[in-house]
Amino acid sequence: MNIKRIGLIAIFELQRLFATKRGWIAIAAFVLVWYAILRYAIAEAVSIVSDPNFKNMIQSFSGVVGMQKIALWPEMELALYLVWSIFLFPMFVIFASADQTVEDRTRGTLRFLTLRTTRAEIVIGRFFGQLFNTLLLITISAVGAWLLMVLRDPTLWLSGLHRATLIVLELTLITAPFIALMSVSNHFANSSKMSMIYAILAYITLATIVAFALEYSAYAEYLFYLFPGYQGAETIAQNINLTRFATPLIHSVVLIAISCELLRRRAL
Repeated sequence: MNIKRIGLIAIFELQRLFATKRGWIAIAAFVLVWYAILRYAIAEAVSIVSDPNFKNMIQSFSGVVGMQKIALWPEMELALYLVWSIFLFPMFVIFASADQTVEDRTRGTLRFLTLRTTRAEIVIGRFFGQLFNTLLLITISAVGAWLLMVLRDPTLWLSGLHRATLIVLELTLITAPFIALMSVSNHFANSSKMSMIYAILAYITLATIVAFALEYSAYAEYLFYLFPGYQGAETIAQNINLTRFATPLIHSVVLIAISCELLRRRAL
């Protein structure tokens, strides 16, 4: 395992996004989508929530769904951004990281890459490259939410900057298992589109099976911890526990190890 080769592969993933015409088109689309969310969803919601009567009602409702802590944040834009991001970024990552090894394998270029590097280094390098891409895109959207907050209340700029930084790091941690999941899915598909379909179908099918098992045993609820992104509820509730931080790391390591083993056993 060579760290330098892994770094070069990760940098190549960054270049595919930030140094190509196709990548810049994707970034432009991402920025426009988040501009619409920030301008027409989050900004409008903040103006409504600012009403004292509505604020009391929303705080009562947030206690029921486990959002009572973030409902009290003075940086309301960042609180709403966090809720939107926890649901949107996993789906975005599934689409953005769908092609890690599958297209190279179908074109035959993966065989030539293995002449200069190991298969495990390719998997790990592509994973970290996609993770860095996701970190940068999350940062772009978080800065937009922070600027929206500063325009409303400039006195919150410092506390908001600190909270936005923590949100970026945690969202990156939450999305990491989904990138690793797509790395595994690549080994069962012949195209990036089929890789997305397989990952979504597998996720929904397993979630349905666990939900069905809950009708017969309450202990089946613990099976949800096997699913990437399940700790998102802990993030919204702002619960400080081992599950919130350790679970996505464990998911990522296990899935990447599975992906490395699958590629090692595969004929190229």
